[in-house]
Amino acid sequence: SGNFLLQGQDEESIRKFFTPALLHLHAQHPDIYLESRGDAVLVYTTRGLATEPTIEDLLEFGRAFCDLAVLQPEAV
Repeated sequence: SGNFLLQGQDEESIRKFFTPALLHLHAQHPDIYLESRGDAVLVYTTRGLATEPTIEDLLEFGRAFCDLAVLQPEAV
């Protein structure tokens, strides 16, 4: 999809990691961004200071991301 920028040293692994379900999750949260290095992931938004709704959106995204990518790695 032209909506996502996936880049890194191992492009094949990155594309394998971002399953259709993870891409759909990102499409549902267009203002949330991910960056990673090794096994650490940074989840952020560009909406400025975090209001309660922004924090709730980040938490919702984080929980769904964990369900799809961390807690069920066999699906990735």
